[in-house]
Amino acid sequence: MDTFLWTVGTTTLIAALGYVITTFIIYPIRDLQKVQNNIIRLLLEYKDVYGIAPDQRKYQAHQAFRRSVDELEKTSAVIPLYWLWGILWSVPKQQKLNDAKTALTKLSSLSIQIIDHQADLSKRQAERAQVTNKATHQEEIVKTCLQLKEYAVLRDL
Repeated sequence: MDTFLWTVGTTTLIAALGYVITTFIIYPIRDLQKVQNNIIRLLLEYKDVYGIAPDQRKYQAHQAFRRSVDELEKTSAVIPLYWLWGILWSVPKQQKLNDAKTALTKLSSLSIQIIDHQADLSKRQAERAQVTNKATHQEEIVKTCLQLKEYAVLRDL
């Protein structure tokens, strides 16, 4: 009977330990790998954003990259002894993870800066067009005045 109890107790302990390891270590590492795959998918999906793309697509890229930084932060924070798993090559090392977060944040900010820069360019182009229109209008006024002056001179003859 002692052997039976030891066997049942050991089996229960091993099953509980396996459940704890699976729930608190393996699943979070798997979730981190899913987030990494999602980031790769986002980079491929929004690769054209930094060229000529609609503003709405750039905002979508901005939001997607910001969201992925948050997901990366959350999933890496859940993994216990992250540094140990980084040494064992199960997850990226902490420095690479921080570099990835920084790069994604820069990509996100860059997509918004491109929109702002394009808006500034459009505004400047509109101002230039307005100045050009004013100059054209002033030239027309000067021409008209010169024509009137010539007409007055001709009339005096």
